[in-house]
Amino acid sequence: DTKEVGIYFGAQALMSLPQSISSALMILFFPKVSQLFSTKDISSVDAYIHDAVKYLTIIILPIVIISVFFSREILTILLGKEFASGSAILIIAAFTSLVISLARPYSNILFALEKGKALLLISVVNLLVLLISDLILIPRLKGAGAALGILNMWLVSSFIMYYFSKKYFKRVSLPFMPKLIFMNQPDFLCLIYVQTAGIGGGSK
Repeated sequence: DTKEVGIYFGAQALMSLPQSISSALMILFFPKVSQLFSTKDISSVDAYIHDAVKYLTIIILPIVIISVFFSREILTILLGKEFASGSAILIIAAFTSLVISLARPYSNILFALEKGKALLLISVVNLLVLLISDLILIPRLKGAGAALGILNMWLVSSFIMYYFSKKYFKRVSLPFMPKLIFMNQPDFLCLIYVQTAGIGGGSK
């Protein structure tokens, strides 16, 4: 209904800040990476990507943690108490922002290497994952289900981007904290599903 849609878009809008930060950093990042690729300065490319992912994690992770632990308070203060029921959506959107931020440097690698087929494949897989997730999750969890669909899409996309980056540019490496997050994504996803089911069930 209209109220549910409003809560969904309100909670999602709050997570536009970390995504805007990561997007702005990548605008600065892309020309430098392209230049380094053109001069075949591979060691500098590896160091630059490593630093980009590390600093994105340092910036975005605190926002995610605060959003997870104080989701209701954030929604109530910034949007009003009628939006507090969107707590689960904000939590999911926060994790999605983190995944997007960690995936962006690897997307830029594929752009810099002009791997159009890989990027097209990622887009097709993204669409399929989103459609399947929405069909399964939205009827049960409504707005939280839609948010989980976007998270599922980016989780799959991030793995594929990293795989192709590793395939075409073998020196790609992950800093410790992003590596920990990527390795434990199934655990994070299970935790989010359980918490979402509990919050979503209580708000119906």
